[in-house]
Amino acid sequence: MGERGTLYALDIQAEMLAQLQAKLELPENEDIHNVQLFNRSAYDLPFEFGSLDLVYMITVFQEIPDKEQALKEILRVLKPGGCLAISELLLDPDYPWMSTTARMGLKAGFQIDAMEGSLWNYTVRFKKAA
Repeated sequence: MGERGTLYALDIQAEMLAQLQAKLELPENEDIHNVQLFNRSAYDLPFEFGSLDLVYMITVFQEIPDKEQALKEILRVLKPGGCLAISELLLDPDYPWMSTTARMGLKAGFQIDAMEGSLWNYTVRFKKAA
């Protein structure tokens, strides 16, 4: 992200965004000015077609009821060559196998860039075709 980039934090739960906002207001984070919060659904991302470099989901993908629609929307907003990274932790009650996550991304039209981790936690990185 650096000084020129922007981090967009999106969540359907306003309470989660309020927690993040409180952390951003702590003295140790006073130099962070490039975070924008959005209380929105994964089905209606507030970004233009092909405008994002990266979408990163940590233990949230399995919480989305219509995963196919969410992946379709992510594909829309990613730039060609952009990355979707999905991380999962075994302690999450909705934990999916790495192969399940990979299969869903492939079905949605992504290409697998890397699959890293273990049974305990993993990240599958997808790329949007250039």
